[in-house]
Amino acid sequence: MPMLILMFRIFLFYVERQVLGKDHYVTAFVLTSMGNVLSRTDNDHSESAALCYNESLRISRQRFGPHHEKVASALFNIASLYDSNSNFDKAMHYYNRALSVYKRNYSKELRVRLCSGLIRPISSGPDDESAVTEILSNGDEITLNDSSTPSEQLNEQYKKVAYALRRARRQDAIQRGDSAEGGSCIDDDWWLTFEVLVFQFVEMFSSY
Repeated sequence: MPMLILMFRIFLFYVERQVLGKDHYVTAFVLTSMGNVLSRTDNDHSESAALCYNESLRISRQRFGPHHEKVASALFNIASLYDSNSNFDKAMHYYNRALSVYKRNYSKELRVRLCSGLIRPISSGPDDESAVTEILSNGDEITLNDSSTPSEQLNEQYKKVAYALRRARRQDAIQRGDSAEGGSCIDDDWWLTFEVLVFQFVEMFSSY
């Protein structure tokens, strides 16, 4: 069944690439879906999944800019792939890159809320649930719909990547035979945990 889905995704990818072009954001979405299917099959397809994720990352960076959440999501997919193959060194590299993007955007969102006292509404209207329109660098317009506010999405994404990074650090330390009770791994975990708590405190403070 996964291979059937993959074959359909490949067919869809080639059709959309011919119609929309190789650098369209929809092409990046299909590549991500193909990477997800390949990564869930077996290790023999890991390299193919990595190629899909990296091409999706290239397109996302080109179309949305280097600091967009879609770029961070692509980085997270690559990190998760290396993580699942016990390549924790590369996984940590990509987790850190994804986390830096989420942290940048999340802190920016919180600064806006703190300075303006504005709490974004969950819904913008009865017929439009959190419709967010984005204009890409090439002039394309896309509309994203989600039931959560931007800050809530960034909060969850940031915590998800932070947790994955901490886990990868510990697994890497175990793999290298380092002590689980000390070392830079524990120091980094302490700092990252503290950073997450600070963001949570600011999030709660900005809601009042």
